[in-house]
Amino acid sequence: MLSYLEPHYILTTSDRKFYEQGQKEYEKYQQNFDSNFTVNGFLMNAGFQCSDLLQICTFGGQIFDCCKYTHYILTDLGKCLRMELETAAEEENWLKKQYESGINNGLQVIADVRQDEEMDYFEINDEISDILRMSFRKNGGGGI
Repeated sequence: MLSYLEPHYILTTSDRKFYEQGQKEYEKYQQNFDSNFTVNGFLMNAGFQCSDLLQICTFGGQIFDCCKYTHYILTDLGKCLRMELETAAEEENWLKKQYESGINNGLQVIADVRQDEEMDYFEINDEISDILRMSFRKNGGGGI
């Protein structure tokens, strides 16, 4: 999806016909399925929720609900979270200052980045694996 790329990158990735075809498909989708569809709405609704991502947040060893102090923003990387610690400190007085030094007394955020749901770029599926094996055999066991 090219929606958040800078214009000069968009213009260099493909030709005008590609974008015209994409616009036609978008208009067809809006007409047949969802007239209120927007890319922003899709990214916000289809993406993760804060509570799915941020599992535990602590400051000074005390747990707090960091999702209460976050809001979503869309960037060129997709849907992101921004934590407003200034707002949190106004509401939670103990968040204003770190009273003890040490690794366990600062801000800690435990996030589940769901790596198990990502495909490794170097993952070889069965079809590619078969192609590699056949090429290996054709070359008499030599390199591919």
